[in-house]
Amino acid sequence: MNREIPRVLALHDLSGFGRCALTVIIPVMSSLGIQVCPVPTAVLSTHTGGFTDFAFQDMTEFMKDNLRHYQKLNLSFDGVYSGFLGSAEQCAIVEEYIAAFGSNHVLVDPVLGDNGVLYSTVTESLVCQMRRLVSKAKLITPNMTEGAYLLEESAPESMTKDQAVRWAKRLCDLGPSCCILTGVHLKEENGKMFSVLYDKKKNKSLCYGSQEVYGEYPGAGDAFASVFLSYLLKEETPEKCLRFASDYVYQKIKLAKEQGNPPREGLPLEFEIKESMKQ
Repeated sequence: MNREIPRVLALHDLSGFGRCALTVIIPVMSSLGIQVCPVPTAVLSTHTGGFTDFAFQDMTEFMKDNLRHYQKLNLSFDGVYSGFLGSAEQCAIVEEYIAAFGSNHVLVDPVLGDNGVLYSTVTESLVCQMRRLVSKAKLITPNMTEGAYLLEESAPESMTKDQAVRWAKRLCDLGPSCCILTGVHLKEENGKMFSVLYDKKKNKSLCYGSQEVYGEYPGAGDAFASVFLSYLLKEETPEKCLRFASDYVYQKIKLAKEQGNPPREGLPLEFEIKESMKQ
């Protein structure tokens, strides 16, 4: 679309504490010149990684009402971007959003789990419906655990580059034209974390990684996908988008480690925004 500022519909959760999902996506994409129109899929007091007894409000009915309102307004978007979903039923609702507004970029981040296990709110029914949802996407960004569940495989601790590319290809066989498998430990490269991109249309793959900064930071995947999609909307190649997104997350994790921030509090995005305001 010929719009000066690209507009993205973001269907993600809103967690009050912990820097993830919409509280990461909105500032990151906005700082890169993208208008974010949020549609909360759930509202939580904190994210689910490293916290217990969190308050959780399912937003399924709101998502339905919001869709009808946007259709009445005849809105258009340059991208549809979905992430954490509060229930299996919401997968079908996201499909409706994609059908209504997803003629351009459609990114589905299949948020299901990490470190080999599902998140506490994710059910087997949601996993099953997520396999259907990713078939409607043009781009997906699963981590190793999520890729394994989508492929009905066990997630290995590490794999060869060829194995990782085969996984990315198989994930594209589910429907999307491009897959980025994140958080991959390659056997050939000890001490590094890689993202593996496969572009089905070009039959082209790329593995890109940086020195690993140890620690699990919720919201890192949201930051990665947000940067990737932002540059994609600026008409950069997927290969450049991968490098920009990977380097961005690496630098933010490095900063969090240097500051001694508890991992469950997420990435310190505020410092970047503060510096950009000085320019």
